[in-house]
Parts: sequence; structure tokens; C-alpha cells
Amino acid sequence: MIGEKLVQLRKNKGLSQEKVAEALNVTRQTISNWETNQAMPTIDKCKELSKLYNVSLDVLVDNGVYNINNTNNTNNMKRTNIVLILIVILLIPIVFIILGVIAFNVTKTNVETSSSISMNCHLNDYDYILTYDSDGNFGCDGCKTELYEELNSLIDDLSISDKGNRIEEYFNENNGYCD
Repeated sequence: MIGEKLVQLRKNKGLSQEKVAEALNVTRQTISNWETNQAMPTIDKCKELSKLYNVSLDVLVDNGVYNINNTNNTNNMKRTNIVLILIVILLIPIVFIILGVIAFNVTKTNVETSSSISMNCHLNDYDYILTYDSDGNFGCDGCKTELYEELNSLIDDLSISDKGNRIEEYFNENNGYCD
């Protein structure tokens, strides 16, 4: 009840009922009646009491349990809230980075698995089926080792879009062609 709270607040300040009555311009009996819950202070007197005891009106009239002696609870809550906010602020970019890396790898994997090219080329009355992909894999059905190694070395460091052009150039330069 408010009476018990008023007693505790007054004692914490080291004040007598007479001193509180004097500060609020009421009688000592009025203070006694408030503290024994026989009467309730008016709103205006509650405001004066909250100023005198240096507590908010919420603390003064709320029936919740408060540790009036410990102002560290409020400071600890503020610190805890600040720490939680900082953690959230730091975690958001990390989550976006992780999602970005995952999205990039999924996109990269999808592009690579769908980037495979096959070409039919002819040279010196021989037909060759050449395949290459974005993983760097190269195949040449019907190629002898020398031709395979020569073609592979020509396209090894090229992008997938440039590999086909380079293979066609090679066959054209050597009096062959690609379909």
C-alpha cells in the first residue's frame, strides 16, 4: 500500500513526520493518516511527495515492489538494454554478409552447372566432339593426345564464352572448321 511506501521513503530520507508535514504545509496528523492508509494524499500532494523523496509518481503510487534504496537497478537495466542494442546492431551486418555469401555461392553453382558447351569440329577428314564447361573441364572425343593437349592449353585460362571462339580460330587456322 502507499502508506508503507511513504513510511519507507520518509525513513530513507531521514525525515520525521513533522519535517515532512512542514515541507508539504500539512499537519503531522495528515502525514500519519497517509502512512497508516487512513487517508490518501491528493494528486498535488503526491507530486510534492515525489519531489521531496526524489522518486517518480509511478514509484510513489504504484503498488509494485521497488527497491527504493537501490538506484543501480535502473542503471543496470539501461546498460543491459544498451548491450542488447549493440549486439543486434553488430549481428545485422554479419547476418547480411552470411546471406550474401550463401546467395553468391548458390548463384555461382547454378551458373557453373548450367554452363557446358559442346562443339562438332572437323580437321583433316576427322570429326571431333569438343566439350568444355565453366569448371575448367575439357574433353575431345576422337582427339589424339597431342591435339588434346594443344587445344586444352589454348583455352585453359579463358572464360567459357571465349573458349568456343578460340577453338573455332584454331580449326580455321589449320584448314578445318566447326559446326
